[in-house]
Amino acid sequence: MASTPARSYPEGQQSGPVLLCDDGSPDAAAAVTAAAALLSGRQAIALHVWLPPSAAIGALSGFQIVAIPPEWNDQMSQDADELARQAADRATQAGFEARPLAVEAVGPTWEVIIELAREYNAAVIVLGARGLSGIKHALLGSVSEKVVRHADRPVLVLHPRPGDLPAEAAPAAGTVAGGST
Repeated sequence: MASTPARSYPEGQQSGPVLLCDDGSPDAAAAVTAAAALLSGRQAIALHVWLPPSAAIGALSGFQIVAIPPEWNDQMSQDADELARQAADRATQAGFEARPLAVEAVGPTWEVIIELAREYNAAVIVLGARGLSGIKHALLGSVSEKVVRHADRPVLVLHPRPGDLPAEAAPAAGTVAGGST
């Protein structure tokens, strides 16, 4: 059996920060906790990528709406900053030395994540998996899947276990959770 040569990464990349991608979901929070078990003590960037209202509405409706009140964008920017701060706080509590970063997406979210990983020389990109299946996966795609396919550095995609989810996100007793991908 022939061995596959180890992939080499750019000089110094292994010592770069961990890029913790957080969309505010319970799955992302669980991924940070699970990643800390492997990478605790490392410098980290808690990244929240957000879509401006016109891009989000355009993506949902199939067309771009031009007249969006500027205060909507300002509010979404403030909300994104707060979500990034909360993600950094969770990451710090989990054992990372984390700082927040909220970025407005210009292009697909997965491309923004990869560009930022390069810019900050991230050692690894960490994402939570939502577990979309069937038609939802076909329509929405998967940011984590695209990051894995296109990244030029290691990517850690973590699927939450029932015990990893915060109490408010875990299914109630007697309910059945949906499938995963």
